[in-house]
Order: sequence, then C-alpha cells, then structure tokens
Amino acid sequence: MSTSDSAGGPEASSSAPQAASGATRRAAPSGARGRGRGGKGGRRRPSRLRALARDGWIPDQHGAWPMTVLPIVIGAVLGGPTWEHLVLGFAWTTAFACFNAVEHWVKSPKRRKSAIIRAIVASGAVAAASGGAYLAFRPALAGWAVGFVPLVGVALWEVRAGRERSIPARLATIAASSLMLPVAFSVSASGGFPGSVPARVWVAAGVLGAQFAGTVPTVRSMVRGRGDHRWVTGSVLFHALCTAAVAGLAEAGLISAWAVPVWVAMTVRAWAMPAWSKRRARPLPPKIIGPLEFVWVGLLTLARVLP
Repeated sequence: MSTSDSAGGPEASSSAPQAASGATRRAAPSGARGRGRGGKGGRRRPSRLRALARDGWIPDQHGAWPMTVLPIVIGAVLGGPTWEHLVLGFAWTTAFACFNAVEHWVKSPKRRKSAIIRAIVASGAVAAASGGAYLAFRPALAGWAVGFVPLVGVALWEVRAGRERSIPARLATIAASSLMLPVAFSVSASGGFPGSVPARVWVAAGVLGAQFAGTVPTVRSMVRGRGDHRWVTGSVLFHALCTAAVAGLAEAGLISAWAVPVWVAMTVRAWAMPAWSKRRARPLPPKIIGPLEFVWVGLLTLARVLP
C-alpha cells in the first residue's frame, strides 16, 4: 500500500521553514520503511524458500509434496519397505523436481528463465543418473513406461501450450504420481515387474488418485473459481460418487472400511469449506487451504494402512 501524502494541501502555501519541516517529516517514514524492509528502495528481500521456488529448485505449490512422496510410502508399506524404496523415492523426487522446473520455466518472464535453466539441468541430470542406474539394476521397471509415457506426454503438452493449470494437466500429473504406488509395491513383490501387483494395490492407487483429483475442484472453488457455484457442485458430486464407490470396494474387502467415513467427511468438506470461505469477510487464503488438505490426505493414508 502506498503511504505517500497528497501533493496539494494546507502546507503547500506555508513558509519555507514549514515546508522544509513537513518534507523532513514525510521523508522519515519513507526511510524507516525502506530500512524495515531490509532492502534498497524499499524492496522486501524474498525468503530463502521463496527464492528457491522462484528459481525452480522446489515446487511453489503446497500439494506437490504429498503427491510426490505419499504414493511411494504407501506402496512400500503395503509391499514391505526395503532400501530400494529410498533409491526409487530419490529418483522420482528429482524427476518431479525437474518437471516442476520445466513448468516454472515456461510460465516465467524472459529475465527469470536463465536462472531456472540451472534448476532444470541439475535436477534433470540427477534424475537421469539415479533413475538410469536403478533401472539397470531393476530392468523389469521398464515395463511401467507403458503407463508413464502417455501421462507425462499429456502433462508436457499442456505445459508447453501454457495450460499448466488446466484440468488435463492436473489429472495427468496426479495419475502419474498415483501410479508410483503400485510401482513401489512391485519393487518389494517382484523386483519391479508390473504383473505382480494384486487388485487391492491397484484399488489403493485409484482411491489415492481420486483423493488427489478431488482437491482440484475443491481448492479451485475457493481460489480461482471462487463465486462460481459450478465448482462447488462438481466437487460435491465427485466426492459423493467416490464415497459410494469406496463403500462398495470396502464391502468387497478390497479396501479398509475406515476409508468410508473419511470419504463421507471429505464430501461434507467439499461443500462446507467453500461456504465458510464465502461467508468470511476475507476468503480463506491458500496458506490455510493447503495445510487443511494435508489433514485429509493424512487421514485417508492412515485409513489405508488400518485393517
């Protein structure tokens, strides 16, 4: 906010000493403001994390971290954790970081692109080296390319077209992340062979992907689509359908029954949170919405590992 005073006013016709005194008084807050921000010209220096996100080294979106890590963690728990999951997780995380940097490079102004290139090259080189070495150790993992190649292709196409926030781009990245759950399971079960994954693990991956996908309309109904009731309606319908599907899967013994009440609660939240945000004097900010979504991710993750 600007704190500059109006150019016209009673002081404009005062004597020179009064004008000088007024100028001194007006200058003091400006200097203090500049010193308070810790930079020349009153600019606030970005925090270390913000600077890393700005240059493409880390994702700048709250949901990126659980979407990257949780599928591997759940797959490892279901199949039995081994040291190989650490290698798999490292390779996947650096590959995800490289994709994030590419996405950030596309949408950044030209003056920022050179700084982001360094993040792309570094993360891409590390991902290629670690992933390539692990693939040589576990060649059966190459069979998963059938699923990953089209999903990554759709995501990159949308990013290249400047539609990195489009629904196809979001769903493609969510599907690719969720696919890491059966990949992690297969590492424990058969050295990475895709055919070793049982139905219950595919169900777990599908339910996880549905939870991640449900955050897209829910968050958008409170941020970019705030005021558009279609996002709220679509989010509630999506969650209600998923709740019915999860109830059927639980009845068939393919998923823990604890997942059902969690999905019921998430369906209620798909309506309640946008309504709460709308009634507030100020809408809920992303820094509040993001951590609240982590709570639901944590509850659903716990429900998956409970009997």
